[in-house]
Amino acid sequence: MLESLVLFAALVLTAHAAGISNAMTVLGAQLFLWGRVAYAVLYVAGVPWARTAAWAAAVLGMLMILSQMV
Repeated sequence: MLESLVLFAALVLTAHAAGISNAMTVLGAQLFLWGRVAYAVLYVAGVPWARTAAWAAAVLGMLMILSQMV
């Protein structure tokens, strides 16, 4: 969890410093947050395949934020 949080924080802080805030960055941040929450719940429940989907959703959220900075 910590590794992805560091990457997320770097993306969000960079976007904020650049003054980039739109619907895509907000949706990306929300997708990251809820993807990580779902991942934690699924991890505790021991559901490996759905956990991968939750991780992928969180990564997609980070990519959405990154796409607005390019």
